[in-house]
Amino acid sequence: MLQLHEVSKTYSGGVLALNHVSLQIEQGLFGLLGPNGAGKSSLMRTLATLQQPDSGSISMRVGSGETLQWQGNDQQVRHLLGYLPQQFGVYRGISALRLLDHLALLKGIVDSKIRKMEVEALLDMVNLWERRHDQVAEFSGGMKQRFGIAQALLAQPELIVVDEPTAGLDPLERNRFHNLLAELGQQAIVILSTHIVEDVADLCDQIAILANGKVMAQGDIDTLTDPNATTIWQLILSREEVALFEEHPRLISKQLKRGQFELRFYGQHSPAPQAKQVPPALEDIYFTVLAQHQLLQPSS
Repeated sequence: MLQLHEVSKTYSGGVLALNHVSLQIEQGLFGLLGPNGAGKSSLMRTLATLQQPDSGSISMRVGSGETLQWQGNDQQVRHLLGYLPQQFGVYRGISALRLLDHLALLKGIVDSKIRKMEVEALLDMVNLWERRHDQVAEFSGGMKQRFGIAQALLAQPELIVVDEPTAGLDPLERNRFHNLLAELGQQAIVILSTHIVEDVADLCDQIAILANGKVMAQGDIDTLTDPNATTIWQLILSREEVALFEEHPRLISKQLKRGQFELRFYGQHSPAPQAKQVPPALEDIYFTVLAQHQLLQPSS
């Protein structure tokens, strides 16, 4: 179990990136949702020991049963951590096999036989074995992401942090990546940080919604999307009718579908006589939370 208690971080210039963030995360896939600039990457960098919080604490109960504190224990944390940042650089002119072997050595896998076995197994796991002698710098975006997850899995980490992992991937690569993350969640804590609601809805049981550096909502998806907790209304309108509702205070989304607009609203009261009450999806909950905190600008 990973615990964050009142974690705060302010950058130079007074930018408050994390504002008393508290979370409790158990084994499995945990989704961290939020718009761009919400503080997700700041939180991921803090978990990865790339920066220190100004206040608060982070701890994790590890496989041995002990509780590891983040403060003052960077090396121990990095040993149990696998991290895939939103963007990562690679050396030019070096193959996937050689680069992963080098990274494994840096991770502390010094026995050459053990290192060889682990490197080869990981390349096979992420479906890069046939491309092991190719330069990583020449890989497609999806292949680089798969290589990134391979390096994040070196030394069998107990905590895996992935930041915007499916950005720019085609549907096939995205599906492969989802399957891989789902498998990893069977044996470790996997934190998936993204602004893509569908990724979280497909993979995660537990989520938190972050905005302006604060946790706005958290819990399991089934509870958050319970129709008894949040009422969602749907209107199907022509282009001419849409203008009547675009300034509605409870409008959370607007989508053009097959020549008509689908508008969705939150709240106990119907926005119009012809509106239909529909079961809330995670996207509705996400938009509702942002709207309630005046952080949402509905767009088509």
